[in-house]
Amino acid sequence: MSMDGAVSSGIDPDILRRADRVIVLGTEAIVDPVPGMRSEMEVGVTDEPSYRGVEGILRMRLIRDDIAERIQVLLHDLGVPSTETGTERR
Repeated sequence: MSMDGAVSSGIDPDILRRADRVIVLGTEAIVDPVPGMRSEMEVGVTDEPSYRGVEGILRMRLIRDDIAERIQVLLHDLGVPSTETGTERR
């Protein structure tokens, strides 16, 4: 399955208004705030391993681990107990 030529359908503004937090992962994604949002838009600046010459499966694992760590921090911030012990698949 290829995503070449795919166009984003956007985010439903009502979802942005109802969300307690809106976190955009990466600086390339542009999400415009809408009137009535409960909080400021947060942008998570991500590491891009390919900028350091890391490619292939190692690149994907580093990105996966970065996202997993961010989710654990978010769960902690929200007071949600975590059952995650780390990234198991290596």
